Amino acid sequence: MLLWTGPSDLFTLSQSLPEATMPELERLFLEFRPDIVHFHHYLLIGIEALALARRCLPNARLIVTLHDYYAICASDGLMLTTPGQSLCNFASPDACRACFPKRRADQFVLRRLNLLLHFDLVDIFLAPSEFLRQRYIAWDCRPSASSGSPMVARPRPGPQPALPRNATPLPLSAI
Repeated sequence: MLLWTGPSDLFTLSQSLPEATMPELERLFLEFRPDIVHFHHYLLIGIEALALARRCLPNARLIVTLHDYYAICASDGLMLTTPGQSLCNFASPDACRACFPKRRADQFVLRRLNLLLHFDLVDIFLAPSEFLRQRYIAWDCRPSASSGSPMVARPRPGPQPALPRNATPLPLSAI
């Protein structure tokens, strides 16, 4: 099945044409009714896809892999200042306005609140590094106390448990 997402707003991380994408995604959720929905990213599909998944599948586990800093940093998730390309250690309305002087501080506040409200719907966040995990925690992306959801970093290196010889592969799909 092919899902066309159309353009998205890279500032709000929302789908620019939700009327074209969300009905198809809703149909997909309702037709397949998965127990687990794993979003490898919300970029292009739109952050509102998390709310749609939760509405259509209230008992499903929602997992999001945090590959980068797109939610934290409106500068392509790079955490680099646009004037000088120096590392940015913490996103704040004033710091973000320095990179985007045409945007008002309240736009950054509303962006952050909207993204965190959608992240509240997630059961598990997967962070490929402890550094990235700590950046999201500092940004207040925390596991919801009500859901008891963990913020997980990559498993520690070492021997992995062997699968039983008669283990059946688990079919998975990801968005």
